[in-house]
Amino acid sequence: MSKTKSPARARKSARLSSRPAKRKRASSTRGKRVQLKPLYLQLGRTIDQLMKLPQSDRVRFAIERLQQHRSEFERICGPTMDIPAEPNPPSV
Repeated sequence: MSKTKSPARARKSARLSSRPAKRKRASSTRGKRVQLKPLYLQLGRTIDQLMKLPQSDRVRFAIERLQQHRSEFERICGPTMDIPAEPNPPSV
């Protein structure tokens, strides 16, 4: 068995590799809602990482601010951490 590609297969491979990669469009409104839970969880992980560092003024300030942001998420978004993507319906 030969390990080299046939000329036809090499051309096809070259054509495929020269195409720009297709990117899947990110859906920011999955089910007509913006989901903030992943961001909320990432803030928690980041706070945990910062707490493991030596506590300089910068680290303490970053922890404090991230904790404030995280509590604001809870207050504004409620337990589901979802915000409707559609504007509020007009008042009648």
